[in-house]
Amino acid sequence: MSYSKNVDKSFALVRSELHLETIKLISFMVTVGAFIGAMTNFIAIRMIFRPHKPIVVFGSRLPFTPGLIPRRRDEIAHQLGRMVVDHLLTANGIANKLKSATVVQLFREWLERRIQPLLYSEKNIEQYVNRFLQVHDVRLLIRMRTNDYLTDLYERYRNRTVEECLPLTVHEQIKARIPAFARFLLKTGRNYLNSEEGKEQLRLALSRFLAQKGKPWNMLSMLISQDRFVDLVQKEIGKWLEDEATEQSMTKLCCKEWERLKKKQIVEFESFIDERKAIRSISSFIEAELFQIIDRPLKEWAPRYERAIVDTLIPNVVETAMTVMTTYTADIIRGLELDEIVSEQVQSFSTERLEALIISIAKRELKMITLLGALLGGIIGFVQSVIVLFS
Repeated sequence: MSYSKNVDKSFALVRSELHLETIKLISFMVTVGAFIGAMTNFIAIRMIFRPHKPIVVFGSRLPFTPGLIPRRRDEIAHQLGRMVVDHLLTANGIANKLKSATVVQLFREWLERRIQPLLYSEKNIEQYVNRFLQVHDVRLLIRMRTNDYLTDLYERYRNRTVEECLPLTVHEQIKARIPAFARFLLKTGRNYLNSEEGKEQLRLALSRFLAQKGKPWNMLSMLISQDRFVDLVQKEIGKWLEDEATEQSMTKLCCKEWERLKKKQIVEFESFIDERKAIRSISSFIEAELFQIIDRPLKEWAPRYERAIVDTLIPNVVETAMTVMTTYTADIIRGLELDEIVSEQVQSFSTERLEALIISIAKRELKMITLLGALLGGIIGFVQSVIVLFS
């Protein structure tokens, strides 16, 4: 019995030692595998950036030197520039952003903040023109531009008809005001007829008329006093001028004359108007009005237009600017050569700075890649230990 017990103890001791050796073998191979996996990934990550320069031994460059990024730096910079232009800062993307309500509102608010202080400025327009446009004689510039503009405008429209020169809205406004113009003419005629001058002119006209008609009419003038005859005629003409049918006839006549006037070319009026004198007169009038404005401080006259500027001018400017920018976004991007800018900026980075930048961004991910290498290495080591034990 004692011998049997000793044998059992010996077998138990052997089994215990075998289990201990197995655990040691598995732990060793898992540890070695994990270390190799982690170091392999760690070295692979470092070899993306390092070494920064090629290593030459006995006149031959060692393989894999310099690192991937230093070796392909120019190519990476070029491809990164193309990626930014083709996939990130695209013309459609920028155009859609410019058209967004947020950007439009920001642009509008920025213009309002810039323009509103100018409206209450102590300076005048001439001072701002001198400062920003470097124009030292604003008056001379206005004279030259006004005269040139009016001359060019006349030459451009002189062979066109009045109807072609005036906008449709002006035609509609004139047509709508013809009845009022007819009433104005009749009212003016009545006022003149009732005035002393009008009565005197009527008396002279009647005297000439009776003198031209001979004795029968002279006899009539002898029977009726001239003043009474003039009063009678004046009264009848006044009734005729006040009659509604007369107003309708005058309106039709004005409409007919306006239609006839619209068909005339501007050049046909040259016999009545000296175009050079007309241009000089209009130019002088415009210059005088502009000179009064540019000489006065902005705060004296500009604030009255603040509401119109904020509510109408600025929105129109913003809309026009956004339309132009969105229409020519692709041309602007090509003109800016953003791909070249990005490429040059990347190439200007030192390799150390580029490495630090990428590692700072992807530090957590790179650490996880290293740990993943350790995990995979440990698994491989465990599988190898099992194969060794059962082989």
